[in-house]
Amino acid sequence: MTQTPKHDEQPRDSLSPLTLMWAQLRRHKLALVSCVVFIILAATCMLAPLIAPYDAEAINLGSIRLPPSFTHWMGTDDLGRDLFTRVLFGGRISILIGVLSAVIGTGLGTLIGAVAGYYGGWTDSVLMRFTDTAYSIPTLPLLIVLSAYAQAAVLSMILIIGFLSWMTTARVVRSKVLSLKEMDYVEAVRSLGASHRRILMRHIVPNALGPIIVGVTLGVGNAIIIESSLSFSGSVFNLRPPRGATC
Repeated sequence: MTQTPKHDEQPRDSLSPLTLMWAQLRRHKLALVSCVVFIILAATCMLAPLIAPYDAEAINLGSIRLPPSFTHWMGTDDLGRDLFTRVLFGGRISILIGVLSAVIGTGLGTLIGAVAGYYGGWTDSVLMRFTDTAYSIPTLPLLIVLSAYAQAAVLSMILIIGFLSWMTTARVVRSKVLSLKEMDYVEAVRSLGASHRRILMRHIVPNALGPIIVGVTLGVGNAIIIESSLSFSGSVFNLRPPRGATC
């Protein structure tokens, strides 16, 4: 005897890719907890001007290198500045650079990889050789030089890191598109007269969101590590984001 499906349950094939990913995320407890922790940290950094107990740039030579206490939760640095306050304001810059750089890099890589994988031929060859050339460029030394010319401005660093971190995503998306464009549903849509743009944007890219989202999550961490490396190399970042920034 076969059971009839409940009225409130939808067939799996009729669900959108985003709905399927959200369902998988809810079942993956570790990933869900990680998202909650990230949201809490991001919200705390965004509210730094309201919850920070001290001024991030306030120098107090009478409180140099104090240990953690109820007054200074993380202690103070060599200039007597409260480390907890500076971590909050510094986290705003790290999250801003990490998220926006990852979005720019992943978006550019998705565009190049999707076009190369779908059209193939000389388009694929040109774009992949361009990707190989970009891979051969030493990223960190180039970032140090460009950050010196950009005077370590936050917006400039976001653009520089974003435009130098798209190559891996392009290759991953290209390989995914190469397999997706041979699927039966793509052939069916093509036989109905759909344009290449519609096939690519409505039927192929949404089904490649898995590696794209992975690229974004990995890109955030890589961008924060690169930004930290630049700060250790001598680049100085303002602890307050540019005007109009939301975090």
